[in-house]
Amino acid sequence: MEKEDWEKIEEKRLEIVRDLDATELVEYLIQDGIFHLGDKERVCHEVTSLDKATKLMKILKCKHGSYKSFYRGLRKVQSFIADMLRPPADITPANNPVAHIKSFVRGI
Repeated sequence: MEKEDWEKIEEKRLEIVRDLDATELVEYLIQDGIFHLGDKERVCHEVTSLDKATKLMKILKCKHGSYKSFYRGLRKVQSFIADMLRPPADITPANNPVAHIKSFVRGI
């Protein structure tokens, strides 16, 4: 993962690992081609949900170009965590319907 993207996560890392359902997110990351089955085994081998989330984050940090997929996965499986993060540069209200709806509702 690129340094500037990792810094977006580091700002909220404690909240993310506390609330993250790593088992569900890892499935999305596999489907998106970011993780492979070995990564899933490493995450799921951990005992506690906190340890699973920490392991997922550690693996994710080593995956080039993974922030966008991580963000999209969070948006699908745990949108309240995605709300804590800044979206990737190419995900704007114009091409992110959830952000578009939120900006519309704020304007009311």
